[in-house]
Amino acid sequence: MILTLDQSLSNTGWALGSPGGEVLTAGSFPLCEGIKQRGQGFRVLFQFLDRMHKEHALTEIVHEQVVQKRTDKREKL
Repeated sequence: MILTLDQSLSNTGWALGSPGGEVLTAGSFPLCEGIKQRGQGFRVLFQFLDRMHKEHALTEIVHEQVVQKRTDKREKL
């Protein structure tokens, strides 16, 4: 099973499927409210990944790479 993630602090999207197959299910969930609570976001993400792996025996996790804009402050990422 492959899990794909579209990560955001406010709302992280995900989809689950098999190679060459259809998407079995998809959804989204909030990580945390703002950058100051990002520790909580890591905990929520870890719990989600742990649960998904136990339920679906994941073989791959794919996520987007953060693209930093010139206007972004490095400490925010």
